[in-house]
Amino acid sequence: MDDEQQTFFEGFQRGWESIVGPAIAPPDIDLPPAFLSGSRFMQGLIMGIEAGKKKIAELI
Repeated sequence: MDDEQQTFFEGFQRGWESIVGPAIAPPDIDLPPAFLSGSRFMQGLIMGIEAGKKKIAELI
């Protein structure tokens, strides 16, 4: 995994865990195309938060 992928997935995991917590593993995802602005970490963080919110909604 290259640095760009690693940075994205670190952000995704941090966002996921901020919503769901560490007990539920994050889903397998692919690296999306780069956005025009913002870092890969922030892109991952935002996507992780969104995925976490969806997971919580499924569990309720």
